[in-house]
Amino acid sequence: MRQTRQSRERPYADAGTEKTVLVGANLPPAYARNLAYLHAETGRSKKQLLQEALDMLFTAKGGAGIKF
Repeated sequence: MRQTRQSRERPYADAGTEKTVLVGANLPPAYARNLAYLHAETGRSKKQLLQEALDMLFTAKGGAGIKF
């Protein structure tokens, strides 16, 4: 039985209606360790920490051309 595209899609990760996509990279283990430490120290989710880091990168490198 062949699945349709719609049935294979994952439900939205957030409770809201905003669609999300997976953004990832293979990095040295130190990155995962440091992210886990920040998560433990701040209480913010790893997703929130990564979003903040990417926002800062886009603002620093892209300036006004990047839309959030």
